[in-house]
Amino acid sequence: MRKKILLLFIVTLAFFMVAPMAIAIESPALAAILIDSQTGKVLYQKNAHQSLPCASTTKILTALIALEQIEDLDTIMVVPDDFINPAESSIWLEPGERHNLIGMLYAMMLRSANDAASVIAINVGGTEEDFVRLMNQKMTEMSLKSSVWKNPHGLHDAGHYSSAYDLAMITREAFHYPVFNEIISARSYELPWPTYTYDHLIVNRNSFISSYSGGDGVKTGTTTQAGSCLVASATRDGMRLIGVLLNCENIDTNMADLMDYGFANFSLTALGKTGDVVGDIKVKNARIKKVNLVLHEDAAIVMDKDSQYTPRKVIKTDVTSLDGSVFAAQPVGTITYSDGLGNDVTAAVYPEHDLERYTLWIVLGEVFNRLFSIIGAE
Repeated sequence: MRKKILLLFIVTLAFFMVAPMAIAIESPALAAILIDSQTGKVLYQKNAHQSLPCASTTKILTALIALEQIEDLDTIMVVPDDFINPAESSIWLEPGERHNLIGMLYAMMLRSANDAASVIAINVGGTEEDFVRLMNQKMTEMSLKSSVWKNPHGLHDAGHYSSAYDLAMITREAFHYPVFNEIISARSYELPWPTYTYDHLIVNRNSFISSYSGGDGVKTGTTTQAGSCLVASATRDGMRLIGVLLNCENIDTNMADLMDYGFANFSLTALGKTGDVVGDIKVKNARIKKVNLVLHEDAAIVMDKDSQYTPRKVIKTDVTSLDGSVFAAQPVGTITYSDGLGNDVTAAVYPEHDLERYTLWIVLGEVFNRLFSIIGAE
């Protein structure tokens, strides 16, 4: 009996030594969140919707608005003659100076230059106040309800606040712009300086991208009222995570713990690529009897690493069959994948190609074409 108990103990001990241990987390930040950037799934949260001062993480939204409004990154940003530098973190822009948008974005995101943020806002919005209106309008468009913006740089202003959740979603939206990702992952940037004979070296203040394996963004922020804040991103094994810590000490270490938790416990399972055929649907009044349904974007789902479940898929179309002219750019239904735990990912499905309605005139035209081809052959 004792031998059996001893053997059971040894086997159990060996299992725990070999099996990967799930990592738990309890962030010391006042508010925190961790999400998967591709799906938006929340992997961890603490006071995630609490409105708090957010310091220079504000500049993520400023960059997003600028990229939405101006396509040409070489567009010149003019420092107004009556420009007043908001001070603190700055590159000391002077009235009359001219810089392109890409340079100002680098200065704002790497150096956290408040004057660059103000110059971007004035040139993009017409005035700083009008730009702030665009910032708040964006919150309505994105259905984010925990943020109110008073300025484009994040210096303390009564009533200027955001939440960990809102900042994560704003960052996820900004990731759609490749240049944004290039900027936030850069270690430094040589800013051309028209009034000097040398360029201005701007070094990224976000030490997380250097200290954490896979770190590739995003933005730091610190004020007396906000404390230390960090929106960070990291990519491993094809999964990119976004973490937000608001009012947190030892911020790089605690962000690393948050990211470690995400990578240790979750994985991104690819479900389909853009253009993949996922099903088909019947077609009436057309040359073909059915058409394939395809994805127009990559689909993936985040699952627990120890899950053995194979995601199920369910296709729901708006109709049982397509009738007449349908365009490939027009979605006709959805495909939903489930992880077996009640978490779903839904993507639109589209016809693989355009469909032309098979009318009487088309039929008659084909008949005449065949007759003429036969006669011509004789």
